[in-house]
Amino acid sequence: MYSPKLDEDIQQKLIDKIYDLYIYRTDKYLKQNPGKEFMTLTKGKTTKKPLLPFMIKAHLEQNYTIGTFAGKGKNNRTYTKFICFDVDLKEDDNLAKWFTYKVAETLREMGINEYYISHSGGKGYHIEVFFEDLIPVKLAYKFYLLVLRFTDLYSYSDKGKIEFRPTEKEGVKLPLGLNQKYYQTGGYCGFCSEFERLRMLDEQEEINYFLNIQKIKRKKISKIVKKYKNYFEESNKKIQENKKTGTIENEIEETGEVLEQYQELGIYNQTEDEIFSKAMDYYRNGLKRTGTRHNVCLLLAKFLRYNGLEKGEAEQELKNWMKRQDEKTYRTPLEDSLKDIEKIVNWVYENNKSLVPPKKDLSISFDEINTIVTNCPQKNQKLLMYALLVHSKRYATEGGVFYMTFKQMEETTGLGFRTVFRQINELEELKMIEVVERNGKNFEYDYSLQKPISKPNRYRIKMKNENQSEKIELKDNFQDCLLEFYSDKQLKDLLPRRQYQYFIS
Repeated sequence: MYSPKLDEDIQQKLIDKIYDLYIYRTDKYLKQNPGKEFMTLTKGKTTKKPLLPFMIKAHLEQNYTIGTFAGKGKNNRTYTKFICFDVDLKEDDNLAKWFTYKVAETLREMGINEYYISHSGGKGYHIEVFFEDLIPVKLAYKFYLLVLRFTDLYSYSDKGKIEFRPTEKEGVKLPLGLNQKYYQTGGYCGFCSEFERLRMLDEQEEINYFLNIQKIKRKKISKIVKKYKNYFEESNKKIQENKKTGTIENEIEETGEVLEQYQELGIYNQTEDEIFSKAMDYYRNGLKRTGTRHNVCLLLAKFLRYNGLEKGEAEQELKNWMKRQDEKTYRTPLEDSLKDIEKIVNWVYENNKSLVPPKKDLSISFDEINTIVTNCPQKNQKLLMYALLVHSKRYATEGGVFYMTFKQMEETTGLGFRTVFRQINELEELKMIEVVERNGKNFEYDYSLQKPISKPNRYRIKMKNENQSEKIELKDNFQDCLLEFYSDKQLKDLLPRRQYQYFIS
């Protein structure tokens, strides 16, 4: 965290850098005094003074906080020096981090690595991109919409969750100062380490980080917007529709456009070749992230047995493999990891474990389906609960605990991330599931993907099935289960009209 008391030379460098990166117009700016809201100051109207260096100095010394706007340029067009994705989810810091990572990942995928993340001082983050030449706000806004489109977060652009800044009317506060609203308890607006769970940088780290911020050419954004012109038009159309029809929740709940029938995950029916290829990839390329060592060693022990190695040979080969791994990809001390390998290999060979696990004879009961139908009011809850139930039958431990990623939930149900995230909490409130372990704050860095990966939550199904009710083989989708267990008349009585039309008609 930056200290307000610094060497004058360093402070001057910071002031110069702020002007270089952020300040386009000096006749209009934001000012926030301790404990107050921001006020807009315009030279000649609400103040006599333009934005001057001594004000930036006071900002750095945390006496008050300054913000900046976009401004008019040639041909009366509005320009800015930078783009800010302003992530603001006051109610959920974990979701704010998730949104921030999704935006950052999309920027990387678009070929933009020069982005910088800072904490807003409240419960939010700024992701900023800076330009060598001024960029028209209209072009910058199109790029902003594209990024949100590719992250599936465009629905939040007009909900105050991920806002575009700056514009001529909407300013944004500068970093390296305080959110004066929280001046008594902190509220520092500082830069973060993306790959360390958005850890706030310490003083010297932050100074070096800030002074070395790189700009990109405006032309790079122009090319991206031109390349994905159709996506922008579709995104803009979708946002206008959302403004007319109401919230994204209404869109999901009242229409079936974004919903597809339950789809099995590919991992449910992996072939021998697929598992072999996966094992070979780990054998050749090693561990990719922390938290996977034990399971990968188990897979490789089966892989070595499959390839005809004797128990002693497999153990030695796996130990040699472990010694070659990058220490960043595992946490357990090497000596303990080697002992674990001995236990793994012994278990695999003593129990004749094959590379391809035998398929489970899975069934689902009337009681289970009936519990979902009668206890989950919304159709999205029914879809997600069925997906969780199926997944638990395949992967739950003897204690009933299993993990399932949000991406897997999206894939099986056809629901969007935000809906899945919200419905998990609602299913917990309905006492249909127990969230045994929440891992939203725990990120593991994947060295193959070169990005942080959020660890999945761990769940337990809380539905009781004490009666030996009628059972059927596991069906491909929730609709088939309904048709197996209920008559058409019963379904009409049980389900609201819209849900009957969606699931049955």
